Amino acid sequence: MNLLKRPIALLLFLTASLATAAVAQQKRPAPAKPQPSAPAPAAPTPPPTFETLLAADSYKIYGEVRSVGQFIRSNSVNEILEPILKLAGPPKEFRNVVKWLNLHAEEVMTSRMLVGFEPGRSGLPTMLVAIEFPSAEEATKFQLRLNEFLPKILPAPSKTIPTLTPVEKEPPPYFIQQAGSLILVTPTKADLKKLRPVGSKLLAEDVNFRVARNRFNSEAIFIYVDVPDEKSGEVVNWALEMGGPNTLLRLGWKRDSLKVDDLVSVEGSLARYTPHLANASSIVMVSTGKKMLAGSSKDQQ
Repeated sequence: MNLLKRPIALLLFLTASLATAAVAQQKRPAPAKPQPSAPAPAAPTPPPTFETLLAADSYKIYGEVRSVGQFIRSNSVNEILEPILKLAGPPKEFRNVVKWLNLHAEEVMTSRMLVGFEPGRSGLPTMLVAIEFPSAEEATKFQLRLNEFLPKILPAPSKTIPTLTPVEKEPPPYFIQQAGSLILVTPTKADLKKLRPVGSKLLAEDVNFRVARNRFNSEAIFIYVDVPDEKSGEVVNWALEMGGPNTLLRLGWKRDSLKVDDLVSVEGSLARYTPHLANASSIVMVSTGKKMLAGSSKDQQ
């Protein structure tokens, strides 16, 4: 009897062991499926620059001013504004604009300004003014000053009820926005994607625009210096003719090589028939002693 029980017990033990192994094998977790890798984040769109802001067909009329601060303080602008301010009796707002521009001319001394009129496509502001600064930080500082000043000369109109009691102010008639190192001023908010749609030709690549720009780039640059007269001691403003922008760049000049109130020593030749006009051949920075060629027409002969 004992001999029969032992094989049966052994058989039951083996059966139980195999069943336990089978159950354990069924509970073994399946290997994890590889997860698809997340797509790489799209590279951020770089902010527009002066050259990449507009498409060639964004506006029909363009104007560009280089070295805005120097232009504001130039004799040409002063000669135009002086009789207007003294004789024409312009409104107070106009005087405030002139005063504010002169006060802040130093901040835009080397800036470029682009103005566009008559949109070439729908969805664009009727006018656009873009001012370029050396950095985004400088643009932010200037935007704060614009936000303080523009409401004084372009206040937002007020909605009124029949009792003429102002109840709600409308948005101002302009919109200021910053895009990198650019400040944009428009009547309504500008959509940067509409200013230059994907795949469109840049304004800087347009043949007509480049011809006009190169035409002005070849024009001579004038700098104006105050010189004490040897006999009378009176300070006289002299105009010094230099080479064009491209020539000066090749000679090592930069947009900020000369600043207002810099002391300079100039070598050149006097004009024959025009007083206080000279063709500069070289300019020495008195503070550093650095001498730079002026790229004048005399040097190219």
